[in-house]
Amino acid sequence: MKIMLITNYQFKNGCYIDNTTVTYDMRICCCGTDLCNNLSVNEPIRRTFAPDFMFGVATASYQVEGGAFADGKGPSIWDTFTHLPGTVKDNSTGDIACNSYELYETDIANIKYMGLNHYRFSLSWPRMFPSGRIDDPNPLGILYYDKLINLSIANNIEPMVTLYHWDMPQSLMDIGGFLNPDIKHYFANYSRFVFNRFGDRVKKWITLNEPTNMAQAEYCADQGKIYAPGEFKAHCAWSLYLAAHNMLLSHLEMARVYKNDFQATQKGIIGLALDGPWFEPYKNLPENQDAANRAFEFGIGWLGHPIYSPDGDYSEVLKERIANMSLQEKRVTSRLPVFTQDEIDGLKNSADFIGCNYYAGAKAKDLPTELENDTLGTTQEKRDSAAQGLDDADWTSVSSPTGAWPLYTPWTLRELLNYYRTNYGNKPVYITENGCMEVIGQENLNDQGRIHFLRGYLLSIAAAIEDGCNVKGHTVWSLMDNFEWTKGYTMK
Repeated sequence: MKIMLITNYQFKNGCYIDNTTVTYDMRICCCGTDLCNNLSVNEPIRRTFAPDFMFGVATASYQVEGGAFADGKGPSIWDTFTHLPGTVKDNSTGDIACNSYELYETDIANIKYMGLNHYRFSLSWPRMFPSGRIDDPNPLGILYYDKLINLSIANNIEPMVTLYHWDMPQSLMDIGGFLNPDIKHYFANYSRFVFNRFGDRVKKWITLNEPTNMAQAEYCADQGKIYAPGEFKAHCAWSLYLAAHNMLLSHLEMARVYKNDFQATQKGIIGLALDGPWFEPYKNLPENQDAANRAFEFGIGWLGHPIYSPDGDYSEVLKERIANMSLQEKRVTSRLPVFTQDEIDGLKNSADFIGCNYYAGAKAKDLPTELENDTLGTTQEKRDSAAQGLDDADWTSVSSPTGAWPLYTPWTLRELLNYYRTNYGNKPVYITENGCMEVIGQENLNDQGRIHFLRGYLLSIAAAIEDGCNVKGHTVWSLMDNFEWTKGYTMK
């Protein structure tokens, strides 16, 4: 039986409080009070998870593999982007990264040593198909994933495979990437090959990783975070919505391929990894509660609602607000694309589980919607949702410097999981990423902060399971220090 050591703790007013009479002061709290200050990890606490609950770790191909130009691999958008001057904080690249392309056996040995039972990793599309097209295979790249999957299974580690974790073949970006409506067909062909080649062994599939983050950082980037390809800031009023729309349609095509042609024989499940915070109202004001609801719908709900809600389609909040804003901007049509009825119906049945990448919650504050008010203008989502996300001054960061992301807000994960239970049909949920970084030199290998962080979130998951939430596993980001996108190797 899988056991998280936690005992004699009561959940009250958002906190886990020690009710024992022992002399040490050991409290695990899920609120922003002084009860949270003790970061001790020396005393055991007990909590029992189901025997089949999965504990694992995650990586992404560009962040760990290296071998950027080895054995016939083609360039991805990140290979191109990181070689441009000034795009990465320390001017580093993923050319070598953790060298998992050569050291995958060591990766699996480390996962086995930790006693974990699943490994979430992603496939590099251009490693297998340098041009992005399946008529241009790279046998050595394909063989690499055969070896990685086989070795995982041989060590009783279940592979959870992500088909796309941001490293699009550069050749497909050159024809528009997710702004090209034909991208869904490329994804369908790619996924068909993947399911056919690896589906006899892989039983858990994630189509896309963090599509909301992709749309914001790759196809808008007006929030100060620019990811590859980094070209679309001037057009983000419409480009992020069009890109996200085509991401959903790409997910739909991949899911249809699997469900129509492979699922019955391979007996696997498919989902995608949503990301974003759970929002609480700033200062608990009624108008900020409405803002919190809007912020959620423009975050997780943006891509979650069409797939997991019983109604399907974009939420009414999203449709109405963007349509009204588009009219104010003297546009003829809404900037939010429209699904066909067939697409609405297909998306509603396209996922068997929810992948949940979760790090921290946020507060939401109501903002006026007048276009002439330039104080709204830091992000497109702010302008469209009239909601500003911000941190609470009382929240703490247990591993990074004071006030640095991710803040320690484990109770917000419980709130999100209960939202999934009541609004998204209580589908199985896998926490597909959860963890915290530290700034180099702060704690080194004395990971008291990280242990405290993870234990608090595991407690919150356990409480959500007691609420009736259908949570099936927890995945730590990440297996090891790696290339952290535009932060390079400056974070651990």
